[in-house]
Amino acid sequence: MWKDTDTFLRFGTSSISGHEFSLHGWLNMIWQISGRGYLEETQDGSVYLRLERSGDQISAYCSGDGKNWFTCGNLEFPSGDPIQVGIYAIGAIDRTVYCGSYKDGTATLFRNFRIWTK
Repeated sequence: MWKDTDTFLRFGTSSISGHEFSLHGWLNMIWQISGRGYLEETQDGSVYLRLERSGDQISAYCSGDGKNWFTCGNLEFPSGDPIQVGIYAIGAIDRTVYCGSYKDGTATLFRNFRIWTK
């Protein structure tokens, strides 16, 4: 979720593990880490992430099947001005750790992106 360069949220996988998720934000130029979640590896490798907004409260959830949701934290996010919601993917490989491995780089696949409103 993006308001401006001083106020945004990021929710996604940890750089340590593809099964660990975190919600953190740059809110009024201060990093705030809200929470973390963890999923066991799913059979097909799919992961579902969900953000819910109620006024200024943002809650984050992760799921391995899209039905059973686990909390990953919540943060206050100013809702007075228009905000943007989107996807940002980083596919970097730490070459100091994976020397010579993954020569073709990485890929991120999004099978679906939905926005629901009341």
